[in-house]
Amino acid sequence: MRYLPKSDSERRQMLEACGVTSPEELFSHLPEAVRLKRPLDLAPGISEYEIVDYFRRRAAENANGYASFLGAGVYHHFRPVLVDAVVSRGEFLTSYTPTRRKSRRAPSPPSSNSRP
Repeated sequence: MRYLPKSDSERRQMLEACGVTSPEELFSHLPEAVRLKRPLDLAPGISEYEIVDYFRRRAAENANGYASFLGAGVYHHFRPVLVDAVVSRGEFLTSYTPTRRKSRRAPSPPSSNSRP
């Protein structure tokens, strides 16, 4: 699931689970030269699709001229985060279907092959 919590308390819980107190401490193992010191240059209020498209364009700039065989021929498509949330619900994870009550009917006569 790609959902990222946004509340301060959820962020604190995630950092606590990682054993750190801040995002800076979480990424402290990275060299200073590769850390981004400013917010991303994204317009406020853009949609998830627009953000994904932005990063795909940036990635294309970095991987120009290389063939990608990831996905074994599966075409690129957009799948909103909501889809992951819905399909991860229990009713979608199992093929179990509760059986219906059988109607009351007379029992079948025993077959000639049945054992006493």
